Amino acid sequence: MRQETWQQFEVEFQRALATVELDPPAGVTAACSLIEALCKAYIEDEHLELPSKEIIKDLWRVVSKDLGWLQDLLLTKISTASFLVCFSG
Repeated sequence: MRQETWQQFEVEFQRALATVELDPPAGVTAACSLIEALCKAYIEDEHLELPSKEIIKDLWRVVSKDLGWLQDLLLTKISTASFLVCFSG
């Protein structure tokens, strides 16, 4: 990926990280948006076809298939982490 793309992701990551302390649900939303943006950038850079629904699950499916990763494992971990952040006391 281009250097300016990584710099933009770093800014957004720091924003999400700061938000999670103040407003955990908003932090999770920001993190999901960041993952979606990373997936879209990867798909664009690799000249892959965007899914019809540009949601995290479908974007990740395209990326993980291209990388040969187990998509369901990561989505399970993301879902579990999101649940724990949202509902931890």
